[in-house]
Amino acid sequence: ILGVASFVLITILTSVIYIVEAEEKSDLEINTHAWANSLAQASVSYLVEDQKNSKKKFNAKLKALVTPDYINYIHIYKKDDSEVTYFTGFNKSIYYPSIPDKISQLDELSTLRHQQNHLELVVKIEQNKKTIGYLYIQSSTKHVNDLIRQLTFTAIFLLFLGLSLFTILAHAIRNKVNQPILTIVETIQEISQSKNYSGRVEKLPIVELDILAQNINILLSSCLLYTSDAA
Repeated sequence: ILGVASFVLITILTSVIYIVEAEEKSDLEINTHAWANSLAQASVSYLVEDQKNSKKKFNAKLKALVTPDYINYIHIYKKDDSEVTYFTGFNKSIYYPSIPDKISQLDELSTLRHQQNHLELVVKIEQNKKTIGYLYIQSSTKHVNDLIRQLTFTAIFLLFLGLSLFTILAHAIRNKVNQPILTIVETIQEISQSKNYSGRVEKLPIVELDILAQNINILLSSCLLYTSDAA
């Protein structure tokens, strides 16, 4: 019973953790794509502006727009003809120092790339179907990792709790079954030793064993009748 219970519990808990992790990662990917496209669209007017303070203005707008805690960095790159240069960007906080530009990885990051603690993506910034720049976004997976770690600890606790309950239940079932069997065996041994066939097996709480006891009692009655006639 314990082996089956362990397998069932482990399978259920592992499946739950896997499903939650997959859903959380999927949501993060969808949200990262959505924010990247939205911010790319918002940056168009600043990239085409020919003003000295356009970088400063868009940097201030990024700080106001980027509200999710999971976004670590935003880089905006401007494309002039074949040259790509850093335009402006966003850091989550002072605890997130600047990172190297991703100009050499623009093509590589055009699809989501998962790292140990974050994921990265680059999307094109377009105006009238012409690429005028690129947006790089880095999203943290820390909240997903923390959730999975918490679920794992909870699963381990539930596993031990479930196994403890199954152990207690198995012990109780064993006692419930063993006691009626012991009653039958002791009664038969007592009758066998005393040759007193008037003894009877008492009513038992388990239906199957009680039927067996009643059949033994019928056999004892037949034996008593036989010995009485022989006397």
